Amino acid sequence: MIDSAPRAVVTGGSEPTMLSSGVIEASGEIPVDEAERIVVLSERSDSGWRATLDGAELDPVEIDGWAQGFQVPAGAGGEVDVHRDQPLRLLWQLLLYSATGLTALLSIPWRVRSRTVEEMYG
Repeated sequence: MIDSAPRAVVTGGSEPTMLSSGVIEASGEIPVDEAERIVVLSERSDSGWRATLDGAELDPVEIDGWAQGFQVPAGAGGEVDVHRDQPLRLLWQLLLYSATGLTALLSIPWRVRSRTVEEMYG
């Protein structure tokens, strides 16, 4: 079986550490290392990304001119959590559900009132 590459990796230090990652989030335990390291995401650099190490905010950096990264200070280790702030997500979901409901409502065939033959043809 061929494994796919992780979406988040901690580089630098003694060896790379791969983080468990989903579509938008990544998390995992990183060991203490005396070297400064970088959490590298396979995502475009954007101000919406946030990362914490045991609750402390990590400084964002741009990797290779395009990728999102976060600086892990020397001597630090613990639970790292990476996520993307999406403040308008709830609004977009409500609009999507409303549009879906309206589409379903409009697709219901309207019942024509029944008329007798005399009413239709005189």
